[in-house]
Amino acid sequence: MLSRFRLSSVAVICLILANMETATPQEKSDQPQNTKAKSQIVDGAWISVSTLSKTKAGEPIRLQIELTNKGDGVLQLVYDRYRPVKVEIEVMYAAGNAVPMTAFAKKFLQPTNPLDKLSATIGSATTVEVLSGQSYDLSIGNIGLFFDCTLPGDYVINVKRSVMFKSPMPKSELLKTQITFKVVGP
Repeated sequence: MLSRFRLSSVAVICLILANMETATPQEKSDQPQNTKAKSQIVDGAWISVSTLSKTKAGEPIRLQIELTNKGDGVLQLVYDRYRPVKVEIEVMYAAGNAVPMTAFAKKFLQPTNPLDKLSATIGSATTVEVLSGQSYDLSIGNIGLFFDCTLPGDYVINVKRSVMFKSPMPKSELLKTQITFKVVGP
């Protein structure tokens, strides 16, 4: 029974490969590439951001944020219980105008949100330590849920994150970087 399954799997793969269209060099160059930007290194720590260089209007715009610690000290990231994402993200048109927030973002991310008042009252927080040689990743499945990136054109994403260096000497630093991407018509 198992050998039949293997043969069937091989046959299916061959059929799929036989029916795949091969891309011309021009079509390959039109394919979006992953683009990555990295902040200035501060005491061995940095923040990097990556996304596709180009996306079609209305498609998800995925954003990957990574905080890396290659220094000798320990980084502390403080997270509020009700606001686990403590990364400041700003999306701008290439001309410099701010991209408007979506209705979803206005409802759930504005400072007037009751969760902000609740968390300020309760004062609960979680601390995550990023040891030397470690990274901390955050994926945002669709930045378009928060910012209206439906118009074709060039966009800039600014990302900032405050980190606390626990050792060898306690101090706070702001890590920031920016990345660009293009939205094309459907």
